[in-house]
Amino acid sequence: MPPRLILRKGRGQRQQAGHPWVYEGEIAAVKGRPADGSVVDCATWNGTFVGRGFYNSRSKIRMRILSRHPDDTLDHEFLHTRLAWALRRREKLYPQATSLRLVHAEGDLLPGLTVDRYGDAIVVQCAALGMDQRQDDIAGMLKDLTGIEHVYFRKTSACAATMAYR
Repeated sequence: MPPRLILRKGRGQRQQAGHPWVYEGEIAAVKGRPADGSVVDCATWNGTFVGRGFYNSRSKIRMRILSRHPDDTLDHEFLHTRLAWALRRREKLYPQATSLRLVHAEGDLLPGLTVDRYGDAIVVQCAALGMDQRQDDIAGMLKDLTGIEHVYFRKTSACAATMAYR
């Protein structure tokens, strides 16, 4: 079982309504010793499961929820399935487009991950440490799913302001 964030009494309504972020001030306790970027669970003060996502002790947004199901494992297969779903949506909506946003972070249930296509190149921005730590995996999945070989990572202001090719 992953480490667990316990929300303060009276908190959790936003997350239970679908909001994917857990802020620092909403947390009453941290059970276990989660590493930054690792998977954690979140529960209300009375033990109700809220979600599973990536943790970052150095951010005001301590957790970004990727799943509302306690049986989900946030592994390669999980991320691949979510990416494939987002890409299929864009293909349906914009079948001829060669420049468009492929992944809309929270809108595609991948908080902290934005993916844009510019012709034969893909540019990825990770605004969450958990996503940033999985760059190589994400690059491989995008190459596999799109057939595009040029995947670049744009670093946010919190990181180095560079572009890295994967």
